[in-house]
Amino acid sequence: MMEVATVSAKRPAPFRIWRFMRLAAPILALAALAPLATDLRAQGLLDAAGALQSGARSIAPQEAAPPVVPQERQAAPGQPSQSPPEQAAPSQPGGAAAPSPMLQGRRMVFGAPPGGLPQRIRSFLPRGSATDDGRPTPNVQSAPGQDGEALREAGVELRRMPVNLHGYRLRGEIDATEWPVYLTDSDARSRLRFRVSYLTAISVMPEASVLTLLVNDVALGQTNLQAPSGTRYVVFDIPPDLMRPGWNSIRLTADMRHRVDCSLGATYELWTQIDAANTGLLVSGAPARVRDAQDIASLAPDSFGAFPVRAVIPGRTTIGSMDQIMKAVQGVALRARFLQPVVDMGPAAQGDAGLNLLVGVYKDIARQPGVEGLGAVTGPRVALLPAGAGRRPMLVVTGQTSQDLDAALESLARPEEARGSPSGLAALANYRGLRVSGAGRISLRQLNIPSVEFNGRLFRVGFDLVLPPDFYTSDYAKVRLRLDGGYVAGLGPEPQISISVNGRDAATTVLSRRDGEVFRSNEIPFPLGRLKPGFNRVEILARVPSPADKACDPVAAIGAPKRFLLLDTSELIIPTLARVADMPNLALYASAAFPLTLGERTQLFLPSPDRSAVGAAATLAAQMALAADRVVDLDVTVTPPADSTQSTLVVAPAGALSDATLAAVGVDAAALKSAWANRQNPAPADPAGLSAYAQLARQRTALTRNLPGYCMMPKVSDTGVVTPRQETPGAEAGKPGLDTTALPERDVLAQWNENIYGRTSLLAQVRGLFNNIVSLGSGMASGAKSLVQDASGKRQTIQVPAPTSLMMAQSVLRGGQSAALTLVTAPNGADLFDATACLTDPLVWSQVNGQKTLLDAASGEVTTIAPRETYFMPTTVFSVVNARLVAASWLSHNPSVYVVSSLLVAIFLGGTTTWLLRNIGRKQ
Repeated sequence: MMEVATVSAKRPAPFRIWRFMRLAAPILALAALAPLATDLRAQGLLDAAGALQSGARSIAPQEAAPPVVPQERQAAPGQPSQSPPEQAAPSQPGGAAAPSPMLQGRRMVFGAPPGGLPQRIRSFLPRGSATDDGRPTPNVQSAPGQDGEALREAGVELRRMPVNLHGYRLRGEIDATEWPVYLTDSDARSRLRFRVSYLTAISVMPEASVLTLLVNDVALGQTNLQAPSGTRYVVFDIPPDLMRPGWNSIRLTADMRHRVDCSLGATYELWTQIDAANTGLLVSGAPARVRDAQDIASLAPDSFGAFPVRAVIPGRTTIGSMDQIMKAVQGVALRARFLQPVVDMGPAAQGDAGLNLLVGVYKDIARQPGVEGLGAVTGPRVALLPAGAGRRPMLVVTGQTSQDLDAALESLARPEEARGSPSGLAALANYRGLRVSGAGRISLRQLNIPSVEFNGRLFRVGFDLVLPPDFYTSDYAKVRLRLDGGYVAGLGPEPQISISVNGRDAATTVLSRRDGEVFRSNEIPFPLGRLKPGFNRVEILARVPSPADKACDPVAAIGAPKRFLLLDTSELIIPTLARVADMPNLALYASAAFPLTLGERTQLFLPSPDRSAVGAAATLAAQMALAADRVVDLDVTVTPPADSTQSTLVVAPAGALSDATLAAVGVDAAALKSAWANRQNPAPADPAGLSAYAQLARQRTALTRNLPGYCMMPKVSDTGVVTPRQETPGAEAGKPGLDTTALPERDVLAQWNENIYGRTSLLAQVRGLFNNIVSLGSGMASGAKSLVQDASGKRQTIQVPAPTSLMMAQSVLRGGQSAALTLVTAPNGADLFDATACLTDPLVWSQVNGQKTLLDAASGEVTTIAPRETYFMPTTVFSVVNARLVAASWLSHNPSVYVVSSLLVAIFLGGTTTWLLRNIGRKQ
C-alpha cells in the first residue's frame, strides 16, 4: 500500500502594520485634537462653571437697546473743527456688530466664542447688553472734547465724577473704578451721554487694550486705549430709560496689554489716568433741575472731584452761627454723599460746581442775593435754589425763629431713604468701603464685583472694608477667602493666587493642576492680624503665565484665549472679633469718628476762629459725619475747655496753641515752632483766586503725576524754606501717601543675621538665642521705663520735620475712660485750610493712622507714628468669649510678658511639685 505523505500547508504571517495602525489611530487622533480641545476648554470655561452658579442671580432675556445713531456735531465758537466721529467698535461684514464686552449676570466677558454663547449663558444677559447674534450695540464716538463754556452754550451740562477710594488711575492689565451717581427726575428724562477723557502710559498697546463703560451693570461699549501723548475724549451714548431717578452705577473697566514685554513685571508699567476735569455725565436740556434738598447729591463736583461748599454767614460771626454751620455742613455731607466736601467761608461763590450754604433766621438772611426766590417763610424751611447769574446753587436753611431754625437743621440731618437701581444702591453702599460689624460672610457680589474671565498674565481685583473702631487686631484667628472659579490647562511655571491686605502679602496658594481646574470653595486662609480697625484694602491677585508669553507675539495678544475665571459667588469669611478700642489711634477717628461719637457732645476748640480755621474745622466736621453716618453734636468754643471727661477736637494754627495743649498730645512746642518759624506768616493770597493758567497747570500736574487735586502746595525744604514746585522728569506717579514708618530694628538685625549666618547652623541658633534674651530684657526695661514716665505725667514727644504741612495728634484724656484729645494744626491759617483740604482726599484720609500723622501737602505723602503706650476703652458689655479674645490679642502684642509669665508659671509648678514630692509619702 502506497503511503501518501501529508504535507500541512503553513499559514502566511499576518501583516503587522495594520495592527500597528489600529493601535496608533486613536493616539494620533487625540494628539491632533488636543490643541482644539484646549482652545475649546479656554473658550467655554465660563460655560463649564455654569453648574457652580446655582445661587446666581437669574435675569430674564430681554431685547437689546435700540442703536443710537451718532449726530453731526458742529465745533463750538473758538474751538477747532472736530473730526467726524470715529466708531470705536467697527461693524463686521454683513452688518454684524463687532464683539463687545458683555455682562452675563455679574460676569464680564471680553469677546464671545465664534459659535455664540450657550443658552444657559444667554439667560443671564440683562437688558441692553451686547449679544452675539448680530444685533448692534450703542455707538461710541471719539472726537475732540468741548470745554465747559461750549457745552453750556449748547445746552449741555457736564456732571463730573466725584473722587472715590480708588482714585482716577487704573493700573495693571485689568482694573476698574465705579461711582454712584444720583439723577433727579428731570435728569432721567433727558438725553444722557457719558464722556471719558483719559491718558495712558506709552507702554500700553492700543490694539489689545480697551476701556469699557458699564451703566447699571449694562455694558454700553468699548474703545481702544490709545492716548500716550495727550488726553483723548470718548463719548458713549446712554440708551433712554437705562438710568433711573435716584442712584445709578457707572463703572469703567480697563483691560491693558504691554507693547513689547510679556513678563509679569512689565504689567506694573501699565496705567490709564482718567482726567477728572473733563470726564462725566453729559445731561442735555435740563435747566433748573434741582427742586429740594434731596437733589443735593445731583450737584456737580469741581475739576478735582471734590465738592466745594461756601458757607455764607450773614452779619458778624458768633459762636451760635458757627454751631449752626457745623450742623448744616454735616447734613449736606450726609445728603450729598461726596467723599471730599471742602468747606470755606465767605460771600456767595461763583461757578457751576458745588454749593452755597446760607444758614440763619429769616430776618437775618432776607437781604442776601438770591433769597428772593425762596418765597414766604412761615416755619422751618430747607430749600435748594437753582444756580443763576453765574452763581452756584444755594441751599437755604432758615425759619422765622431760632426754634424754627433748629427744627430745619434737624430735618436736614435726616436724609430720605435712598432710591435708585439695584446696582446703584450697591455702589452707594460700598462707596466708602463696606462696613463690617462683626463675624459673617461677604460675597464679591455684595462688594459689587462682577464675575470676570481674564486672558492676561496678572489678574488683580480689590475691594475696601471698614472694620469696627473697637476691633482689637491680632493673629488669634484666620480670615478665610473661599474662591469660586477656574483656570485653563497648560499654564506656565509657578501659577498662583495670592492675597494682599493693606499692601502686604497675606497668603499664597499654588495652582498645581497642569490640566486646569474648575474649583468651588477653594479656601485660602490668612492671619486676622493683617486687618486693622478702620479702612482696609484687600486685593486678589492671580499670576497665570503661559508658555506663549516667551514668544511675546503682539498679534497673539489680540483675542487671546481666556486663562482665569473668578466668580462673584466667592466669599470672605470673617471670624469673631475681639472688641475693645485700643487708643490712641487716629484711624478710628478717620473711619468712624471714634471716640467723638461716644459722648453726648464733643467740644470743638477754636483758639483762633478766623475764616481759615473755621473752614478747616467745618471740612473735618463733614468728614466726621460721613464716618459716623450721622450728625455729630459739636459744642464750638473759643476758650480752653475745662471738662476733661468730654472728647475734644482742637483745630488751630501752631501759633495759636499753648505749650500745654501741644504737650498734652506729646509734641515739643519749642521744636514745633522752631521747625515752622519761616512759615508762620503766609504770603498774601490773590483776591481773585487762581488764574486760569494756574488752574490748568494744577490739573495737568495732578493728571500726569496722579496727585490728589488739593495736594499741590509749594514744596518746603528741610530747613523750612518754601521753594517752587519742580517736576522731576520720569518720576513715578504712584499712589500718594507712602507710609514711611521705619521697620523695627530687631527685624532688620534678624534679616542680616539670617543672610550672614544662615538658618540651620549651630552658630546661628546660639546667636539667635542670645539676641532673643537681649531683646526680651530691653523690651521689659523699655516697658518699665514707659510705665514710670506715665506715672510721673511725662509723655512721648516727637520732632516734626520742617516740610510737614499739617500734623494730627491724639492722646487719651485721663479724666474719662472714653474721651480723647485730637489736635489738627499747621504752620499758619492759610496752610491749615489748604492742608486740611488735601488731608480729606480719600486716598490720603484712608491712610491716617497711629498716634500722630504728618502730612506733606505738596505731594500727599503721609508719615504715621505709632504710640508708645496704649489704653483700652471698653465699648461692649463684659463677656467671657470677648475677654478671652482680648487677652489672646494682648499677649500676642506683648510677647515679653507672655514669655515671663510662662517662665513664672513653670517655676511655680516646678517648685510646688518638688515640695509635694518631698512632703508626701514615707521617707526611708
